Amino acid sequence: MLDWLDGGTFVSSINQMLQRTEFFVPQSGKRMPSGWDSPDEARFGQNSGGLVAPALDQQLSDWWLVNKRGANIPNWDLACQALHQGNRPALVLVEAKAYVREFTDEGKGHGSQNEQNAARITSAIQEAATDLSRHAPGVKISADAWYQFSNRIAWAWKLASLGTPTALVYLGFTGDKGIAPDYLKDDAHWKDVVISSTQHIFPASLWDCPLDANGTPLWVLLRSRACARQSHPSPR
Repeated sequence: MLDWLDGGTFVSSINQMLQRTEFFVPQSGKRMPSGWDSPDEARFGQNSGGLVAPALDQQLSDWWLVNKRGANIPNWDLACQALHQGNRPALVLVEAKAYVREFTDEGKGHGSQNEQNAARITSAIQEAATDLSRHAPGVKISADAWYQFSNRIAWAWKLASLGTPTALVYLGFTGDKGIAPDYLKDDAHWKDVVISSTQHIFPASLWDCPLDANGTPLWVLLRSRACARQSHPSPR
């Protein structure tokens, strides 16, 4: 991710991924992280680096957690300010993987040890599932299985439902043979991994098409990009 951000083609390449969605990431927009010199990831509801207004951060925090001290909140591999239809402030969120188990090991439910937080998280994801399923039948995200995938969909929905057009990109970095034996080979491999794993809670037909979140557009995109360099396996 940081190599991509620092590689000189980030803006043009992410906008190519966003074709047909009417989202556009400007060169001047804020993003977290922004490169190797600024690697911190956005955590909406806690530290969003000015990507959203402080009042919205507070609203998101209250939606997700009851007891905030020491509690975890999702962090994003990449979050960018964007524009929708030329002038409407928007967000592009990216969740990135580079090998199969990095995605499939997330099949379990959430592990919050705080009972009140666990109940609030369950309710937040169910709220998203209920609303999305009105317009997109078959959405069955939950806190009980495929938790990270479910919470990413839920957060993207929540931001959109509060009036911020949002595009969520599931990005596979392909061809990194050094990262793991089950590295993502190519675009078709990545798409097969994601769709075959999640189609029972997020139908394949919902990828790459506009969804409605209280009248605000939400897109969930499946994309890939060749890795910039090979990882070096850790010595044993």
